[in-house]
Amino acid sequence: MATQIRFGYRCVTCGTTGDTFLPDDSRDAKAVACTDCGGSVTLARNDGSPDAFQSNCRPGPEIDVRGRDGRSNDARFLPFFDDLMSASFWWDSTGVEPQQAAMLLWYINPLDDPEGTPADSEDNRAYRAMLHEFTAVQKAQPGARRLEQWIEIAQHKRLRYNSWIDQWLRARSASDAAARVVHWTVHARQIANVLYERDTAIGVRDSLIGYSRRVMDEMRMLGIKGQRGEVIENSKTVQREALQGTKWWQQKAKN
Repeated sequence: MATQIRFGYRCVTCGTTGDTFLPDDSRDAKAVACTDCGGSVTLARNDGSPDAFQSNCRPGPEIDVRGRDGRSNDARFLPFFDDLMSASFWWDSTGVEPQQAAMLLWYINPLDDPEGTPADSEDNRAYRAMLHEFTAVQKAQPGARRLEQWIEIAQHKRLRYNSWIDQWLRARSASDAAARVVHWTVHARQIANVLYERDTAIGVRDSLIGYSRRVMDEMRMLGIKGQRGEVIENSKTVQREALQGTKWWQQKAKN
């Protein structure tokens, strides 16, 4: 009779711990579902020690990356998601299609599963709503878009998505100070969108210079600072770095 080896997991989504016995140790990285919430977890050999379950959960939607001292270590996400989700490849791509963007934001790598959809029914519904919105945006405003721009659209439209991308961005920020979780220019464009829609609702329109000044004022009121933590006091910086041309202004109707 084959030797039975104990494997276990701790689900970060619901906190459940579970274990199972397998005939050998070849299943050390087998992905299985949590018996309580159905979240995706990965089995790890369990010798009964306090650290047996350390960092052995696959994110769905969260992964525990705390070290043994209990402190967060976001940098661990970087190689994990680069390998699993090809995160750096997609982030650097200058042309991410609507379906690819929706899949990525719902934790599906199009390189591995070009037609994949979330297994959970509620997640699948949210994914389809996102795909509908992304497709509509692309049809109304054709052009190549980066993943960062799709994230901005999702946030602006308050579309729900899997948190893995935010976790990877934090990891990227931890390893490279120039890559923030959300760059100040993203906030600037979000504010500009609110101002633009507010103006549209009352039948008026501002100039690019005017929006740049108003965005700068709103950023100061909200405490949103520049890349190095500085207060942005020149509206031309907002215009140049966040709003001019294809970054925002070109996509907006002028009448």
